[in-house]
Amino acid sequence: MDVVYINRPGDENEELRYSLRSLRNIPHDRVFIAGYKPTWAVTEEIAVERMRDKQTSALDNLIAALEHPDVSDPFLIMNDDFFVMHPLDGMPTLHLGDLDKVIAEHRPGTAYRNAMQKTRDRLAENVEGPMYSYEMHAPMVIEKLGMQLALSIGQGIHGLHNRTMYGNLMELGGTETHDVKIYRAEKKDDYKDWDFLSTSDRTFHYHHAGRYIRESFRDPSPYEKSPSRTRRNRAIRYHSVVINP
Repeated sequence: MDVVYINRPGDENEELRYSLRSLRNIPHDRVFIAGYKPTWAVTEEIAVERMRDKQTSALDNLIAALEHPDVSDPFLIMNDDFFVMHPLDGMPTLHLGDLDKVIAEHRPGTAYRNAMQKTRDRLAENVEGPMYSYEMHAPMVIEKLGMQLALSIGQGIHGLHNRTMYGNLMELGGTETHDVKIYRAEKKDDYKDWDFLSTSDRTFHYHHAGRYIRESFRDPSPYEKSPSRTRRNRAIRYHSVVINP
């Protein structure tokens, strides 16, 4: 199946570069970037107008991918800060456990928790049985019609937890696990056993988990242009002075 990145603006995106390199660890076909495609990226492009609001922009990118006729159905959805750390035969279905429990673990009053609660309440009107949180910072297999239904039912919820809406409507089930996001200064290095990793901008650049990711994927992927070579040690003459840069 194809891989689709929901991507933010900006050419300086080393997380995306290394995420693309990590795709060598999972079977896939074409790679699309929905949103902004960096000038150095060698992928298919789904151009989407940038919205001022981050959540709205990401949602528009997802909708564009769902409506694109060339994107496979299903497809694998990725963010630029997702990394596949070990070779896999396919993508497992993962969730964070009982949705009410996950909601209770977040601080009341935050926009993230409010959106999660609204997603949960809307789900309760449409499904029976246990509900899980699928907001893993890891790739997820998406069927187009199922996600379009999820977005339709969740319409009007700003910051909709679309993966959670989709996973429960489709009754995906799956395996309960912990989140793989390294947010701040976690000292443990048991993440080296995880199949997936995710970082913030700060932890990618300054945390030992980010260093581990960069060391794991040193070789360029087919999805990036080779950096232009600068000519060194070429004598440049200015009047009668020779300068060796």
